[in-house]
Formats: sequence, structure tokens, C-alpha cells
Amino acid sequence: MKKVLLSFVVLLLTISNLFAQLTQVTDGLNRPLGVTIDHLGKIWVTENGTGHDDGSVTVVSLNGTKIPMITGLPSYVRDSIGNLSGAYRTVIFPNSQIAVVVGSGPTNSSGRILFFDFNNYNFGTDAPKTLKDTTKSIDITIDRAKYNASNGYSFVTDSSGNTFVAMAAANNIIKITPDGKQSVFVAFPPVSNPTPVGPPMIDFVPTKIVVNLKGGFYICNLTAFPFPAGTAGVYMVDTIGNVTPYATGLTTLVDMVLDENTGDLYVQQFGSYGFVSGSTLGFIPQSSKILRIKPGGKQIDSIAGGFGPGAGLAIDRKGNLFVTSMFTGQLFKQKCVATKAFFCETFDTGIPNSWMNTKTTGKGWTYCDAGCYQTNSPKNSYTYLYDNHLNSNFSNTINSGSAHLVMDADKNLQSALTTPAINCSDKKKVFLEFYSSYVGSINILVHRLR
Repeated sequence: MKKVLLSFVVLLLTISNLFAQLTQVTDGLNRPLGVTIDHLGKIWVTENGTGHDDGSVTVVSLNGTKIPMITGLPSYVRDSIGNLSGAYRTVIFPNSQIAVVVGSGPTNSSGRILFFDFNNYNFGTDAPKTLKDTTKSIDITIDRAKYNASNGYSFVTDSSGNTFVAMAAANNIIKITPDGKQSVFVAFPPVSNPTPVGPPMIDFVPTKIVVNLKGGFYICNLTAFPFPAGTAGVYMVDTIGNVTPYATGLTTLVDMVLDENTGDLYVQQFGSYGFVSGSTLGFIPQSSKILRIKPGGKQIDSIAGGFGPGAGLAIDRKGNLFVTSMFTGQLFKQKCVATKAFFCETFDTGIPNSWMNTKTTGKGWTYCDAGCYQTNSPKNSYTYLYDNHLNSNFSNTINSGSAHLVMDADKNLQSALTTPAINCSDKKKVFLEFYSSYVGSINILVHRLR
């Protein structure tokens, strides 16, 4: 009989108010802004640089190792107080296509979305890509004449191939069709300044745009100097450009992630603006926050803070949060933020004692809803047969229920792993991952259930 090493991660999509401290993943990053995670779990950090065309995109491993993937991106000091334009966000497409949105600047590569092809790229061995390796670029031209700038900060694409860009300088969203036609999709009016500092009306400053799974988009905003508290928010934009407030009264929002399983939005406050020392105004150190906005926009919880100012937010499929701290060059992780995990661990030494181990008939994997679990009924039960390897074609969706896993290790031994502690009767979804490896063979698989 083959020895079987098992490790489980079972994530129940409920939220805990308890969360661990932020821990540093790495430092020494060059003004890190955006952070995103690919389907393999690699962490891609977009570095804005120092203003000398030294922007970059770097992959960071959980042990802190940094591997440069793209170097020499535009980085430009755009004003007398040292604000930078350059590489802001990295978007990962299928087939190893990577796109970087670059803000305004004097070079031919500024004000564009740059695309790079990483097919057949030997990760960690091949030299990083540079501007000469771009496979195509989208020149965002529509605002150049009016603003002498093209400061796209983030973008998304829809199912028809249209690109929607949040234009921080022009306070609008630009729509770019697949054939390159550009138009203003929605323009945001100025915001009233409640403070005596600065003009009476200040710019909206859209920052992050994400797709709303029900149609249209969510967009968050920063608001311009003096960055008054309570003047930013999250807005819904429908497919024809109508804007509806979703969650308002927030401050300096720069990034946002949608949890597709729960509908929760996670937004990042860049920081609080005020007196840093004496009469010097600036963003206060360690004043970044991560907020969770429940569906409907009414319930808003603070789930992380005490870092930054920071402009990058990502959540991996296990619910771990990653944030960048721009001025200190750090990347932080906070464990199990996005989902309350029954087990948010890797059990390399076996299954916890609280799990029941029983024998069962049949072969394969089974998961079922609460009724199936309680009555041993085959209703809503799905099984995949074992034949020298475990079938990885899980595609069914369940609305509620407990996890019931069945494994045939060598066609003679069957074992069921269930637990009454995972009671999903009041949950909308179960998110389950199972990792299995076999000593003496190379079979490794990941099952993901939504």
C-alpha cells in the first residue's frame, strides 16, 4: 500500500473579527505600489521607481526572495514636491500575458498599457523583460490635449474585449474598444472640500476599477489635496456609465479587491493626511487601513492597519492579505483575513484529531450538502472514480453543506474524512481545497470547490 501524505485547507466563507498581525514578507522594494497574485500563487509587485526610468515588476516569494520580471519601466518626477508617475499596476491575463499600466511622463512608453509575453519564460533563470520586449501597447491619447497628460492608474477588460481605464488626472473612466477607439465612459465631478485648506472644490481622482459580477464596475477614489477625511468612497458604475454611490464617507482609497465568493469588497486607505512633524504636512506614517465592505455597502469593518502609507492590496485564494508600504519599500502579509478558515493551516503531519476517520464503500471523492451528510443520502452527492490518480475535474457548485471527502489510496483501502465541526447549514457557499501527494509517484493535484 502506498503511503499517502495529506494536507487539507478548508475555508468557510464567514468572517472573523479576529486577525493576526501583519508580518513582513520582504523589504527593499523600489516604491512598491500595486500587488497582484497569479493562479499559481506568485506575488507580482509593481514598483514605481525613483523617477529615473527605473520602474519594475518583481515577483516576491513567501520567503522574501525577489525575482525581477520586468525592468526599466518609465518613472518620472512630475512636480516640484516629488510626486512620481510611472508603473502603477500589473494585470495578469491567460496564456502568460502580463500588462502594466504606466502613468503620464515624457517618454514614448508613458501614458500607455504595455503588454509582455512570458510564454516559454524560464522563471528565475531568464533575464527580466525590458521595454524592447513589449508585444503591444495601448496609447491612452484621449486626455493628452486637455491635460497634457495621460495618467491611467488601473484598468479592467470586459467580455467583449473593451478596456476601461481609471484616469486619475482627468477624473474620468476611458473606454477603449478592441479596434482602438477611445471615448469618455464616465466623468466624475469635483468634490466639496470640507476643510479651510485648499480650494473649495477638489478633484475626485478615481484610482481602482474592478468588475462588478452583476454587471458594470466598482470604482474607488482618492480625492485630491488636502486629501480630506470622509470625502472618498466606492461607487457602482453600470454598463452605460450611470454612477451610484455604494459606500461613502471613506478616506484616500487607492486599491480594491472583490471577493467573488462573498461579494465583499476590500478597499485600501492610502493614509491620513495631516501634520507629520511640526508644521510639515504629509501622509502620516502607518496610517494605512484595509476595510471590508459587506454587500450593500452599509457594513464596513476595519480588518488591518498600522502600516504604510500603502497603495497595493491583494488577497490570495486562501484568504491571506498582502499589502505594500510605498515609502518603506515593504510587502506585508496578514493571514486568513478574507475568509474565516476552520483550518487555515497545512496539515503535513496528518489530519487533526477532531476529524473522524471511517471506512466507507465505493471509490473516489465525494462532497455533499447538509442533508446528504446527515442522512447518508446520495442526493446532491458527487463522486469521481479513482484510477491510478485522482480525478481533478471538480466543477459542481453547492449552495450549502458540510464537506465529506472520500479517498481510495490503493484501490483496496477507502477512507472517509468528515467532521461535524464544519457545519455549513447556514452558509451560502463552501470553499474547499485538497492537496494530495503520493510517495513513490509524482501525482499532485489541487481541488477547488466554489
